[in-house]
Amino acid sequence: MVLRSFGWITVAFFAYLRKYDNSRETPSRYPRIAMLKFFRSKTVNALTPQVAYARARKGEIRLVDVREASEWAQMHVPDAIHAPSSDFASRIANLPKDRPLVFYCLSGQRSQRAVELCQQMKLPHDLHVVGGLTAWRSEGLPLER
Repeated sequence: MVLRSFGWITVAFFAYLRKYDNSRETPSRYPRIAMLKFFRSKTVNALTPQVAYARARKGEIRLVDVREASEWAQMHVPDAIHAPSSDFASRIANLPKDRPLVFYCLSGQRSQRAVELCQQMKLPHDLHVVGGLTAWRSEGLPLER
């Protein structure tokens, strides 16, 4: 299952449209288009831990851990690549390009930021593990120490 995460800006935009759709002061369509461009937020695709694990085992994706070195040393997903978020921008170019990359961290926030950085850099990586290692561990999926 692939989930889509939309930012608060998208919610604000739809609230703006709904306000005018229910009133007699509906603005012309052109200001709406301008507002849509202004309020457009990036979509970040997220895989559940079970789907990410299954796809990684099949060799369809590569998992990339964006946590710091001390966190990586405590535990990480088997066969994952380590690219700490503090040095991510300089390491992204050296990551393998043979398969789609799926980022993860402890809770999913840093991995979502890694995806957003890839989108800003016009790279095709747009997946992260929702819930991060916390969700991964709660599902009983394998980890290395």
